Amino acid sequence: MEYLANQAGFRFLEMAGPAPLNQLSREDFRIGVRVGDQLLLDRLQAGLDAIPTNRLSNLRERWQEFGGYSSEQSARLPLSSEQLRFLASLGPVRVGFMDDYAPFSFTDGGRTLGLSVDVMDRLADLTGLQIIPVRGQWDELIPMLQNGDIDIMANMSYRPEREAFARFTEPYHTIPNVVFTQSDSLNYTRLEDLGDYRLAIGAGIYYEDAVKEILGTDNLLTFSAQEPMFQALAKGDVDVVINALHSGNYWIHELGISGVRIAGELLLPGFTGEDLRFGIRPTLPPLADILNQALASISPTEQRTIETRWLGATARRADQPSGRIE
Repeated sequence: MEYLANQAGFRFLEMAGPAPLNQLSREDFRIGVRVGDQLLLDRLQAGLDAIPTNRLSNLRERWQEFGGYSSEQSARLPLSSEQLRFLASLGPVRVGFMDDYAPFSFTDGGRTLGLSVDVMDRLADLTGLQIIPVRGQWDELIPMLQNGDIDIMANMSYRPEREAFARFTEPYHTIPNVVFTQSDSLNYTRLEDLGDYRLAIGAGIYYEDAVKEILGTDNLLTFSAQEPMFQALAKGDVDVVINALHSGNYWIHELGISGVRIAGELLLPGFTGEDLRFGIRPTLPPLADILNQALASISPTEQRTIETRWLGATARRADQPSGRIE
């Protein structure tokens, strides 16, 4: 059941407890041998007894998490002696994760979870990096990166002006930004169509300046956190929210907002979707190259497994996302 739930993208499901079936609450898988063939039974049992416990655990993980594909890779990424010396001198690195940007990074029960977290964990496995997660809002974490209080920032899109305080990896995921609304009369084909509507966007988002340049600021509200932005949509305080597709869907379902539809995708010159990258302090330039090497070594199967875990089995880059959210 855990395997099927993971394949369907329901990674957030938790076990409530054993089924109330008394001695039948656990399904014990065994090998059945024809009655009278004691020799075969003894040999099979001896073979099972000889399998190390960790080997059985690895087999379970392979089928529950990876659908039969082995997750085992080389222990570490092949790196140059110079890169290895750099990593050895680095010590633990502090990685900033937005704590309400589900399903890419969020906090649940004191744990930091999400697609971006899993990607960084895999990079740590490949490189030997020691990761210290630092949680916060975007407008808290960006100054920390600029001041050197964190070393890496997750969920960061490339913009030329950000090169002043960050070096960027290649994208590890790209998602469309879309227009969420409860208005049935909104006919959206381009950003200018939103000029008469009260619009909400995330504070500091990479397209903020472009939106302000086209629409001005009279009807524009910026939010430093995701939840209050979608609460404003639910209460009718704003007419439109522009946000990442998967994150917006998460908050609409989490808050139980009814009647929301996706009017279309945000399309602006020079903006081709939200390119999720890791931003690295400029004083650590070798680290960006090392992380890029590690990202390139993640197999398509591993990448698909991580995406399925958080975005669902049908996760894909939508070309023209639209429709009502049920």
